[in-house]
Amino acid sequence: MLRGKKIRLHNNGTPVRNWLHVDDTVTAILSVIDGIDRYPGKVLNSIFNISGGFEQTNSETVRKVVESFYGDKRDWKQYVDLSYNRLGQDVRYALNDKKLRDIDWKPKKVFDKEIKSIVDYYNHRFKL
Repeated sequence: MLRGKKIRLHNNGTPVRNWLHVDDTVTAILSVIDGIDRYPGKVLNSIFNISGGFEQTNSETVRKVVESFYGDKRDWKQYVDLSYNRLGQDVRYALNDKKLRDIDWKPKKVFDKEIKSIVDYYNHRFKL
């Protein structure tokens, strides 16, 4: 959008994705590292999915980005190119982060509360 181009959104934006703030991703990794001492039987030689449990469609995410970028509830579809279809596209990526939550991690950031500050950061940093 900063370049005046439309966002290319495949499959009409219907695929569902999991969204997690980078701060929560970092605390999840640190929780696993700290968990080696605190929960050795649960952590050593284990694989952990980092999820956070917040899912929404790509179109819903783009709508929120457009609204945050422009500061109003304009028709977000005018900023999107929906003509692209990806054959074999996964309709949903789902992760189970129960093992991570079992070592006392949980996400702290809320997508809808954070999206405006994330968009503002990129808008001000990379404004052309």
